[in-house]
Amino acid sequence: MPLRFAAALCLMVILSVVTFAADKMPAIDNLTQVQAKVVYGAAAEQQQSADIDLWISEAVAKKGSPLAQPQTSWIALAGESKRLHSDNGLYIDGKVTEKDGQYEIEIDGCNGFSLDQKTTLKPGERRVLNLSGISGPRKIFIALKTPVSKNAKERVETKKANANFSPRTKLQR
Repeated sequence: MPLRFAAALCLMVILSVVTFAADKMPAIDNLTQVQAKVVYGAAAEQQQSADIDLWISEAVAKKGSPLAQPQTSWIALAGESKRLHSDNGLYIDGKVTEKDGQYEIEIDGCNGFSLDQKTTLKPGERRVLNLSGISGPRKIFIALKTPVSKNAKERVETKKANANFSPRTKLQR
């Protein structure tokens, strides 16, 4: 009986480690498409959102807004225009085209005045665009991140495949 218990316990530990490692791997889908997130700048007296990436917070702070409040989750952009956000007369659409190994991103928006922006990003690059021309901390931003290069994507796929090993194979190593 104690031997069965020890074997079951070892198996549970191994499966937990495998599951934890697989959960920490980036999703392949997030690595194949340009992603956009709408973020509002906020005044210092407002509370910082916990679900905002550090690189976005830092970029928003450099652009004059002490805090960043996400308005959307990450949204995959495509070749067709896609609605990213709308709120009380405000709308923000985005689309992306791939050209010469780079991504040309067009943001089309309106809030009583044009919020249009265009930028070109290389694979694996991230950027925060300030859409609104208003002064002060309450600005509208778009955080963008592009997919990694094909080589980096292949390395992630290999790591993910290696994380899906059988417990017996891991014990033999």
